[in-house]
Amino acid sequence: MKNIIYIIAIVISANAASAQNIDDAVRVILSNNKLLKAKIEYVNTINLEYKTNNLPPNPSISYTYLMNSADTDLNRTELIIGQKFDFPSTYFIKGDIARKREAVGKFEIESYRQEIALKAKNTLLEYIFLLNRHEQLQERFLTAQIMVEIANKRYEAGDIGITDYNKSRTEMLKLKNSLSMSESNISYLQNSITELNGGQAMELTKLSLEEVSIPATFNDLYQRIYQKSIGLKSLQTENDLSESKLKLANHQWLPGFEIGYRQDNELGTRFSGLHFGLSIPLFENMHKVSKAESEMQLVNLKINSYQNELKLHKQRLFDKLISTQKAITEYKEILGTSNNALLLRKSLEAGNISISEYYLELGYYYEIQDILIELQKTLEKTASELTIELFEF
Repeated sequence: MKNIIYIIAIVISANAASAQNIDDAVRVILSNNKLLKAKIEYVNTINLEYKTNNLPPNPSISYTYLMNSADTDLNRTELIIGQKFDFPSTYFIKGDIARKREAVGKFEIESYRQEIALKAKNTLLEYIFLLNRHEQLQERFLTAQIMVEIANKRYEAGDIGITDYNKSRTEMLKLKNSLSMSESNISYLQNSITELNGGQAMELTKLSLEEVSIPATFNDLYQRIYQKSIGLKSLQTENDLSESKLKLANHQWLPGFEIGYRQDNELGTRFSGLHFGLSIPLFENMHKVSKAESEMQLVNLKINSYQNELKLHKQRLFDKLISTQKAITEYKEILGTSNNALLLRKSLEAGNISISEYYLELGYYYEIQDILIELQKTLEKTASELTIELFEF
């Protein structure tokens, strides 16, 4: 517990000049995250596979030796060296596909980077608010200890009964257990952040939050999000890729070729010359055009669906942000007019309220504090998800 108290003390005493912006911490995580590095390697592998498919097949060499069992002078040999290739224009289309696939891969990486950034930011936000919550639990525990001392003196003096005395002790034990659970959760989040950071421990004692800025209108914000949407750009590039694949499927109805060198030795005479072959695409290209057309229609449907879902999702988050901010303002007003723990204790010591009334009012005050912290956390997380497309990597 002493270590947790020490951490909280540092957080509270850290000034603005030494504070670490949470977005900067997210960027550090992105530079070290192992899952993101693995994703980059995977996408690069897929891109290399597309480039490999743009190359013609391996050249072939065949040698035949035929023996004549009756007369060895009539033995025959045959040598063929050949190279197959598709219709020449096909390779230009395949090269275009490889370039577009590389562009799609870049967007896939950026999209995954965005997912990791949101996860990292939410985890860091959870950590910050958990520290704030722990600080409140510390203050409540100190108050509860004082109340046990007061209740003990009153019980010994015969002013209160055993029920009120036990109630004060129970409240202190509940807070002690809450502190223990809070320490465990803080430790868990520290480990989670370390894992996100590629196994490297992060300096978390100076993390700071920026004030959430709520745009005046949704439409202006959505236009910025729409223009920056990596998911939409990825789908649009994927649509371009599907068009090139359809073009390739149509081109594959054109014949393929094979050229090479052939040499025959028969009856002591050598015959040599060019070898030429033609491949007629009767079977291999069956249904490829239909498949490519279907894939292109699928991508178009995905684009339309993504656009609709993006706007609905962002509108929901924007409305949630507005309502949460309104609730925070209202609860702050209530909290400002409520009797805090110190005022309630003074009223108790002055004999204006009983111990039961004290704990009833104190529980009401603590409940408002807890709700306010949850609302503030919800506000931060909602704002992060709403504007994640605008995050500068």
